[in-house]
Amino acid sequence: MAGHSPVYICCNDIYIDKNSIKAYFRTRDVLPVVLKEKQSYQVIPAGIIYAIAALSYIISVQMNGVNLAFVMSQLCVVISTLGGIVFLHEQKTKKGYIYTVIGLALIVAGAVLTSVF
Repeated sequence: MAGHSPVYICCNDIYIDKNSIKAYFRTRDVLPVVLKEKQSYQVIPAGIIYAIAALSYIISVQMNGVNLAFVMSQLCVVISTLGGIVFLHEQKTKKGYIYTVIGLALIVAGAVLTSVF
């Protein structure tokens, strides 16, 4: 194999040469671009909210157990649906609103029955 650069074996038998690895890990090319993009900073509040939700779920699992904590965490569907209707002004027909309210009532009733029994 004279004249060839050393070959590194990656997972799943994928072969990558030394120059490809150097190009991939050249952080001076990648990092400043990411830090200069506006979108990188716009997603920070969403990440903080997600971190708070995940921490709340973990605390709920410790206090209430996995079964109850999971059921209660799935009630976010109710909040998301109502938020979409109120804040995002999602348009539905009268029949659509009736089905939505019935569905939300069934979700809440199921959560209450699961948590009580």
